[in-house]
Amino acid sequence: MAAQGVVISAGGSVAFYPTEVSSHSLAANLQSPDLYGELKATATRLGLVVVAGIDGGFLDEKQSEARPEWAAMDDTAKPIRLGGRVAACINGGYYSDFMPSVIREIVQRSAPSGILARGWSGVGRSYICHCAICEQRFREATQLSLPVSVDWDDLAYRAWIRWSYDLRIKLWASNQHLATRVSAGSCRWIGLISVSRSERARSLQDLRAICELTPILFAETTFPLRKGRFRDTIAEGDYLGNILRAKTVVLSTPLHFLGQQRFALSATAPAECRLNVLAAISGRMSPGLEEAEDSSADQRGTATARAIFEWHRVSQPYLIHRTAVARVGLVWSQESADLYGRSQAELLAYMPYAGMVHALSKINASFKCIDIEDLEHELSTLEVLILPNVAAMSEASIKVVRDFVSAGGVLLASGETSLYDQDGEVKGDFGLADVFGVHLTDAAPDRMAAISRITPPSIFEPGGSMVGRLKGPATDHSYLRFSPEFAGRSAGPHKAGERHEPGSRHDILSGFDQTDIVAFGGILFPLRVDPKRTVLLTYVPPFPSSPIDKVYMTVERTSVPGLVVGDYGRGRVAFMPADLDRRFGIDPITDHGAILGNLLRWAMIDQPQVVIDGAGVVCSTLYRQNTKLILQLINLTGADNQAHPVARLIPVGPLKIRVLSPGRSAPVVKAVDPAGQLAVVPQARTSTHVVEFEVRRIVDSAMYVLE
Repeated sequence: MAAQGVVISAGGSVAFYPTEVSSHSLAANLQSPDLYGELKATATRLGLVVVAGIDGGFLDEKQSEARPEWAAMDDTAKPIRLGGRVAACINGGYYSDFMPSVIREIVQRSAPSGILARGWSGVGRSYICHCAICEQRFREATQLSLPVSVDWDDLAYRAWIRWSYDLRIKLWASNQHLATRVSAGSCRWIGLISVSRSERARSLQDLRAICELTPILFAETTFPLRKGRFRDTIAEGDYLGNILRAKTVVLSTPLHFLGQQRFALSATAPAECRLNVLAAISGRMSPGLEEAEDSSADQRGTATARAIFEWHRVSQPYLIHRTAVARVGLVWSQESADLYGRSQAELLAYMPYAGMVHALSKINASFKCIDIEDLEHELSTLEVLILPNVAAMSEASIKVVRDFVSAGGVLLASGETSLYDQDGEVKGDFGLADVFGVHLTDAAPDRMAAISRITPPSIFEPGGSMVGRLKGPATDHSYLRFSPEFAGRSAGPHKAGERHEPGSRHDILSGFDQTDIVAFGGILFPLRVDPKRTVLLTYVPPFPSSPIDKVYMTVERTSVPGLVVGDYGRGRVAFMPADLDRRFGIDPITDHGAILGNLLRWAMIDQPQVVIDGAGVVCSTLYRQNTKLILQLINLTGADNQAHPVARLIPVGPLKIRVLSPGRSAPVVKAVDPAGQLAVVPQARTSTHVVEFEVRRIVDSAMYVLE
């Protein structure tokens, strides 16, 4: 399927995705009874590939009355309603009869090159259909009765999760086969997915299986207006691209306002939209922009689209056929997120991953986002591997990691990594305990402990339990203590019990000489540390944060480790029970970012692929294109740490750029100008190993070619 085209829905909304030519305005009568036909005819005359967009998954009023058996049913035999609409059962006639008839009609009447379906995967994992068909088919597949409710401790519910994933893949394959057969190979059916892995999991969409089936992947922006969303988009694009290999990923970004509330006819801020698209392109995704349903009332979005597509057109030679230049691999496991994270996967699994994404991006470390299923294949090109609370791991994956470190690799792991088996069941010790040099001393804590407040009795009170009692997600007023302690050697003031410990601190604690503690906010439990391992951080349990006369440590020191470093075989290991990556993903505390940055530099022997020196927040991505290196910079100043739309771009510069560039000869540095032409950067200093040059000013982005 060609990658240049336009998606037209039956309702008349339009989304473009360009490559070789800029977008065009599609003129049509919005009151026309055949609006879709008029838009398609215009697009065809302009030489655009047309993909028909359809919405599915819900019954209209006539269908609800005529075909009540098509509805998804709850455990009281009532139709499941979402947003006031009746949801269709994934096993019923809506998907087996009605949707295929729609696909046939679209292909036969309008001959599009593709059909892009929203709502194709039905209700998500929070809703269990209890209709007779589902009950029968689930029993036939698993020999179990349908679970009554969402209960991750119920084996039947976990079996239902796996069964539900499989159903949707079979549906995708069936629709794709139908569209291909009816069109004699000229049309493909494609389901729209979310770029957010959390949303895909909630929708029971098996990404790896989808990527095996589809010739092209369409994803939509569903990130809320949260901190770090642009970095998240870059990382998600890299992850999707690694799984899809050479296939195209198109990210559809709305031109209308999409915040806490959706305003479908009002354009979003141009700066917000532009940064979203630039982030997608930096993550190797092709840009798609979704027009408002009636853009005649507010044409600002169209102006934004034209500017973005023109930039993409002239820059395209440097945006295709690229592979990431990375020494660091960041691992994601959807299985761990599902079976360990369960109903709290966003906090337990995704936030540690997101925190590492942000920490890596802030020091401009080039990294690859790797699916755990591809781990063995990817490790041959990597020096550093990061497991951000990948709690549920198979024995095969554990062996791959162990062998990697033993052979000389560097491992960074956090939280409860490898403490659960591949089915999400807790084990007696970490599967990688020998590699971490750390072991449980008691029964494993409740999986929710890391994100829940513990109430007495606690392990730090007489007769306390290791698990304690948990209540809702919260942040505890807890701290981490540095080792060795320096308070006693400072100029004062001093108090009784302060320590003046000899020696210098590890490089990972660089920059913290004036403090012995750092804010934490989590819960830790006793662990036994092997000899020849070094504990850099220890736990200070929670104490009151108010009133002021109660703000003092009730337990000043423990031996509970928060960060342990050491060697394993020929490799190095840092295990961080203190989940600073999760904390940084939720609430980016500066000290947490500094420790994570130091940890990453230690892992890379202080040699990030790209170093940016200057005021402002600039994110980099580095790719190889044949013999060239392509460096893309995005200016996130004023946008990096805010949870509201970016109203304006804040130019920054000058910046000093340093790029590690191993090669046989010193490369020439060239800037890609607004017309897509290359201009040699003056006064660049190059060698076979390092390239240094200055960027005078960046408004939103800049791109450089090293050849």
